[in-house]
Amino acid sequence: MSSIFCFNVGEALLDLMRRSHEDSPNVNERILCRHPTQASKRVFVVPGRVEQLLKLYWNYGKLVKPLPTLNESREYAMNELNTLRPDYKRITKPTQYKVSVSDELYQFTQELWLSITPIGEIS
Repeated sequence: MSSIFCFNVGEALLDLMRRSHEDSPNVNERILCRHPTQASKRVFVVPGRVEQLLKLYWNYGKLVKPLPTLNESREYAMNELNTLRPDYKRITKPTQYKVSVSDELYQFTQELWLSITPIGEIS
């Protein structure tokens, strides 16, 4: 599974989780974003910017990319916070930040849940 950060007009719009083999969304191309558990909550999004969130640093116990310094990590975190709208950061009643799933990941999780959910019996 991997995550994508979708932006619009320089502000963070939502995080999109997708299966690892799915293609990344393209800038200025409409994508379907679904709520992870509620079928009726879905929306088309046209991202103005797309950024890969999941970065692989360790693979099977081996470092595959140099780790960022503490200062680099701090600067990255501060920059990311600056992409959030003020209503996400307010102290009183902040707006919930949206995390969506791709249609393929949604279908996969639904099939998985149904396959492990016991079926009741009425007699």
